[in-house]
Amino acid sequence: MTTIFATVLFAALGWWALLGAYGAAMFVGAVYPPANILDYWISFVARTRHRTVLHPKRFALGMGGAMLVAAGAFGASGHVGAAWTFALLTVGAAGLLAAFKFCLGCWIYAALVAPWAERRARTAS
Repeated sequence: MTTIFATVLFAALGWWALLGAYGAAMFVGAVYPPANILDYWISFVARTRHRTVLHPKRFALGMGGAMLVAAGAFGASGHVGAAWTFALLTVGAAGLLAAFKFCLGCWIYAALVAPWAERRARTAS
């Protein structure tokens, strides 16, 4: 819900640089989990000890972060239509997770990334 709220708020107000910074924080947290300040914030607010450490969840977090960085960059450069497209794609993916517990990034990871990594590992040995 935090990503949905922040994305819609920043995009509606035209705060594209802030949206890009939010996306960058998501992406950095996916690449280096100890720096995942958004996960710490959500855990604090929800009073849980949730941590995004599984590869599919980290992949999904990185995808969302990259899409928000793209939205922020497009919006800041005046391409508002493209910015809203990336922002709404991110809101849609976050909405699927919030409403139906379906992680689109995890599904993409399982369908595309994991099989590719397995094939690559087999051919490398």
